[in-house]
Amino acid sequence: MELQNTEARVGDNIGYITFVLFPRHTNKNSRDNTINLIHTFRDYLHYHIKCSKAYIHSRMRAKTSDFLKILNRARPEKQNTEKRTIT
Repeated sequence: MELQNTEARVGDNIGYITFVLFPRHTNKNSRDNTINLIHTFRDYLHYHIKCSKAYIHSRMRAKTSDFLKILNRARPEKQNTEKRTIT
């Protein structure tokens, strides 16, 4: 809504976050804390994105391992054929 009449880039991989600041966030007592929280938000967000990716990858590896076990159980056993030499 806020970016509707601007030249902001849009696309599937582009997102924006809006911070709404009220007068209580900008008064002298809490201004420094508000600035600190906004500055550290990017690191906080990236940390949680990486953790989510790691969790998804670990689940995918576990699923792959389970599927490989199922495929190995379904593999037909080799028939032991006795080989004889002609003498």
